[in-house]
Amino acid sequence: MKKLIFVLISIILLTACNNKVNEIESKILEVNGSKITLDVTEYVSKTDEDIGYDIVSVVEEDTEIITENGDIITSKDLLVDQKVKVLFKEPINLASNENPSLKKVIVLQ
Repeated sequence: MKKLIFVLISIILLTACNNKVNEIESKILEVNGSKITLDVTEYVSKTDEDIGYDIVSVVEEDTEIITENGDIITSKDLLVDQKVKVLFKEPINLASNENPSLKKVIVLQ
């Protein structure tokens, strides 16, 4: 019985520490060539402190970039302060210092 409880607690703790996401909605903070900086504060910050978090993501040649209406656009059309929905090529931890590649970018405004 003690082993079962230990295993269950371990699984719960491991699951809680695995904060990986496949997609987010965010505002573009910076565009620098093939990299865009996204505001991820609402996904990372668990306090009321005025601390901002961002992540630099890579727009690759095969990254699909479209508007909300489905129109195909290019990375040159991505602008600071645009709201976007991004899908990562693989699940990532937003609190890490990775530079994840993007599978798809949808410009929401």
